[in-house]
Amino acid sequence: MDLRQLQYFLAVAETLNVSRAATKVWISQPALSRQIQLLEDELQVSLFERKARGMALTEAGQMLRQRAFAVMKDITAIKEDMSSQALEPTGTVTIGVPSSLRGMLTKRMAARYASAFPKVLLRIHEGSSRDIRDSVASGKTDIAIFSTEEPFSQFHCTPLLTEKLLAIMPTNAGLSLDRPVDMRTLCRSPLILTSYPNSLRKLIEKAAAKAGVDIKVCMEVDMSALMLDLVAEGLGCAVLPYCAVHDLLRAKQISAAPVKGLTISWIVAYSRERTLSNAAQHLLTMVISQAQRLVEDGQWPTAIALPQSSVKKASRSQGDG
Repeated sequence: MDLRQLQYFLAVAETLNVSRAATKVWISQPALSRQIQLLEDELQVSLFERKARGMALTEAGQMLRQRAFAVMKDITAIKEDMSSQALEPTGTVTIGVPSSLRGMLTKRMAARYASAFPKVLLRIHEGSSRDIRDSVASGKTDIAIFSTEEPFSQFHCTPLLTEKLLAIMPTNAGLSLDRPVDMRTLCRSPLILTSYPNSLRKLIEKAAAKAGVDIKVCMEVDMSALMLDLVAEGLGCAVLPYCAVHDLLRAKQISAAPVKGLTISWIVAYSRERTLSNAAQHLLTMVISQAQRLVEDGQWPTAIALPQSSVKKASRSQGDG
């Protein structure tokens, strides 16, 4: 087995089509098929299931795809580090960020990073905390920001902050950041929530159970932007962190109030099994400094710094997840 074979395998695993994969890696289709066959012979497993209408990865193939992807990513990081040692960062770096952080943190961080390191290709993957956490575990992203509701003890973690969760309703509801509401009041409204087991949904269900009230979910939406559109139409009440709604609040397009006792904590993490490239190390530093700056400047009014000890304590209680 060599690196070229792994590259060929990953191309076929991505396209599930030998012809398209051959074009992608600049090799003839028969030669590519031969290399895949040699790899299967060496490993003594079938990597693909050949079907009448295409191909599918076997269980062994799925395992190799994850391992090969991580290996190739490490090789790329080594090359980048060696070529850019003590020089301006180059190459590609990928960060995973929950969509709710887009307006407050992601776009500001991206603008600063692009300006500071123009030779780096920054890739941003948005999704739920669970998706983001899984993406860094699989090696698809270098760095991930996600909620501490997700298992994280297998990662190197740095705390970012804790912020209050808000009840979000149209402006005519008259909610105010100065007047918190309790869970019992919140649960009188039909709720537009993320689907289970999203971190936000788990937090809300735990709080409702503790308060001894039932939640009335009228819609499940996993993207905060669509959720806010539905709230604006008067279809229900959403529960989101301030970072997801600060632009709309400033524009007075919605009203919001903190929910008593309901908070979410964010951490930034990367795999213990892979070394960060020079470009990724600079990105990690910038994410942390940007979050701290927003809190210190008062631009993130419902947020407070998250002590390092709180992450370690939570990690011990979760186990390896």
